[in-house]
Amino acid sequence: MDLPLPSVEEINNNYTYAIGIDPDTEASGIAIWCVERNEFIAYTRTKFFELYDYLDQLLTHGIRFEVAIEAGWNNPSIMHHIHGYASRAKAASIGANVGANHETGRKIVEMCQWLGIIYWTLTPTSSKWTPTMLQHLTNIELSKSQQDIIDAMRLVYAYRKPIQELL
Repeated sequence: MDLPLPSVEEINNNYTYAIGIDPDTEASGIAIWCVERNEFIAYTRTKFFELYDYLDQLLTHGIRFEVAIEAGWNNPSIMHHIHGYASRAKAASIGANVGANHETGRKIVEMCQWLGIIYWTLTPTSSKWTPTMLQHLTNIELSKSQQDIIDAMRLVYAYRKPIQELL
């Protein structure tokens, strides 16, 4: 079950927040970590322009936050392992989807630059968290179908200022 984004009126502007984003063309995984309370206040999926509006509202209301964006585009290509796929068509489809997600991530970086948001691009360098790992670390239960949200949560879990490469 997702924990929806709080309205800006519901956010305590005496606190600092870390926002993790796992880019996706349909809806990006997003997680908000409250530094002082050492807990997640939101984890859900958000469409690109909804994310833009939300970040802009946070800025307008003086909320202190930084953004961590999963930068999978920095990892080397795995397309040379094409024999592992059922067909070249399947490999091409996967490659197109991955490329589109990477471009969404680059556009989120551009969004942060445009809005003047402090952001970090973090290259995933270890295996993904599973729902079991997430539950063990946070007591939060999400399903395997919510991997994008889990990835966003991983980006800001145990936040350090500035965001360190925790992956």
